[in-house]
Amino acid sequence: MPLRNGRLTGLEKGFIRAMATPKTIEQAAHEAGYKNRQSGYALMQKPEVRDAIREETLKMLHDKYGPAAVHEVASIGFDKQQPGGTRIKALVKIAEWAGIGSDGDDEAKELHEMTLDELKRRGDKLERQLATIHHMRGDRATMIEAEAIEQEDSPSDEGVFS
Repeated sequence: MPLRNGRLTGLEKGFIRAMATPKTIEQAAHEAGYKNRQSGYALMQKPEVRDAIREETLKMLHDKYGPAAVHEVASIGFDKQQPGGTRIKALVKIAEWAGIGSDGDDEAKELHEMTLDELKRRGDKLERQLATIHHMRGDRATMIEAEAIEQEDSPSDEGVFS
């Protein structure tokens, strides 16, 4: 139960920290020091506890799990034992996270959030990409010239289904 001044108790803080890691509600309550493992379910009914768990979880994701994920993906990307496609996907993901290969924040913004200049840059980039695609397709594709073929009258179907 929160203290009278609205602050969380030490037990509640322990429960919140435990819930930010992969644990069940009962495990988190036990780890926090609650004698009754069912206490965690009562704590989860409190909005201030749920909000604090959400904040602590985001902090853990940013401070602990995010760097671990980047490290793991990087180790896959540089592992010569991994298939080439897997390595490339891992390295492309790291480049995306680092913002490498993008023209800046324009890529992350929704169209309605962009200034007129940003919209023009995005449009110019898309036109260049489209021109490249057409050029690449033109290099590989062979144009087929076709003449119109006149269709002959088909034989009568009379009596076929009668």
